[in-house]
Amino acid sequence: MQGLEKDIKGEKNPYAFLGAPEGKLNTYAYSAIYGRDDQGTPYYVYPDSKGTFHRFNLGKWEAFKKEIKKPKNGIVNKDFKVSEFDKGIPWYESDQVNRQKLDDLVESYAERKAFENEYSSERAVTSDATDVAGLADRRKKVYRSLRSAETPDSGSSRTQGNTPRRFRRKTGKPSQVLVAGQKVSGYKRELETSAKAALQEVASFNGTVIELASNKTNAKLFASKIQAGKDANPFGASVYVYPESDYQDMKMFMTEDGSAGIAIENGDTIVSLYNNGTHKKVTYSLASIAVEEGGLYSDAFDTQLPYLYQDVGFKVVSRLKWNDSKAPADWDKDQFQDFNKGEPDVVFMVVDPDYFGPYSKDVGYYVDTYDEGMRSIRETRRPEQERISPKLKQAVQDRIDRNITAAELNDIFRKEGRYVKPMHPDMIAPLNADSHRLPKQIQAQ
Repeated sequence: MQGLEKDIKGEKNPYAFLGAPEGKLNTYAYSAIYGRDDQGTPYYVYPDSKGTFHRFNLGKWEAFKKEIKKPKNGIVNKDFKVSEFDKGIPWYESDQVNRQKLDDLVESYAERKAFENEYSSERAVTSDATDVAGLADRRKKVYRSLRSAETPDSGSSRTQGNTPRRFRRKTGKPSQVLVAGQKVSGYKRELETSAKAALQEVASFNGTVIELASNKTNAKLFASKIQAGKDANPFGASVYVYPESDYQDMKMFMTEDGSAGIAIENGDTIVSLYNNGTHKKVTYSLASIAVEEGGLYSDAFDTQLPYLYQDVGFKVVSRLKWNDSKAPADWDKDQFQDFNKGEPDVVFMVVDPDYFGPYSKDVGYYVDTYDEGMRSIRETRRPEQERISPKLKQAVQDRIDRNITAAELNDIFRKEGRYVKPMHPDMIAPLNADSHRLPKQIQAQ
C-alpha cells in the first residue's frame, strides 16, 4: 500500500525497501524479508539468533535454505521435517535445531549485515518480521515502564530531567578500560539488574556502556568511530561529526566494542548518536544514559531520530524548514526521498518526563532560525520566576499602553535572548480597539 501510494504520486523508486516478510512458521524461510533496493536489485534479509539482520542475494539465499537440512551441517536432526513442524513457534526454536550452527551458516552465506533501511519497521509490510506476536509492542511497554516512578534497585533516584535512573552511578576516578581493543581512561557503566533483565526480554541492547574520560586520546577515538559509523550508514549524511578537538569538551559514551555511541555537548545537549549496525536496538540504552548524565535537549533532521528519542521522553517543541543552503555537503535527496522528498525539517526536542508519544510530524511550531529553535527548547526549562525580567515586564506594559508596536516588543524579547512563540488567531483574546487608549482629544478628531 505504501508503494502504491508513492507510485501514484510519481515518486522515484516507489517500491524500494518495502519488504514482504515470510509468515509461515514451518518453512525455512520464516523471518526472512524479501525486498528490492533503490537500484531495483532483489535481496533477502534474515536475522540470526541475536536479532541481527543479514543480507543475501537471491542465489545465496536459495543455497542457504538447501544447506540447512543437510546432515553434514548439524543444524537439524536427521528426522526433523520442517513442513511437519506444528508447535505454534518458529521452526528454529525447536529443541531439534542447533541455533549456533544456524548462525554460522547465516554468516557464511550472507553478503553482509543488512542496513536498517533494508528491514526497518517503517518500511516493512509488518511491524516486526521476527515476532508476529508483537515484540515491538512489548518493547514499547518495557521502555515506558522503565521511565515510571519506580525506584531503581540501587536507589539511584531521578535525573535532572525528572526521569528515573536506570544505570548505576559511576564511583571514584576513571580507570583503564578496554574499548574496541584499545585501553582508554573511563568508567564502566552498568544497567540496574531489573532494567537489564527487562531489556533482554525484548531483545534490546542491555550491555555495558563505557563513559570515556574527556581527553585528547578519547576524543580521537570517538571521532574516528562516529566517522566510521557515518560512512557505513546509507543515511549517514544526517549525522554531524564534530571536529575532534570539540569532543574533548564533551561527555562521550560508547559500547565496549566502539560500534555505537553518543555524546553530550555543553553539559545538556545530546549530540553525535551513531551505530554501525552491530548492535540492534541500542539507542534506548545510549540515550537513557545520556539523559541521566544531564542531556535535556537535542535537535535532529525529522527522519528516524524523533521516533527513537520519544522512548526516553524527548518531545518536539519546534521545527525549522529545510534550507538547501544549509544542507550537509554529502546530502542526497534521493537517498532521503521518504522524508519529505529529501527535504526534512530540523526538529528541536526537550526531555519531558510525562511524554510517552506517539510522535507525529505535525507536532511543533515553526521558527525562523536554528538559534531560535534552540532557544525555544531551553525556554521550556527556565524557572517560572525567571521567565519575565523587569525589562521585559516593562516592554509588555508599554505594548499594552500602545507605546510600542508588536514588532518592537518582539525585537526586545529577541535581544534579551527570549524567543517569542508565534501566535495563532485562536490563541489571541479579543481586545478593544487601540483608539480607546488614545488621548480623548485625538479620539475626537
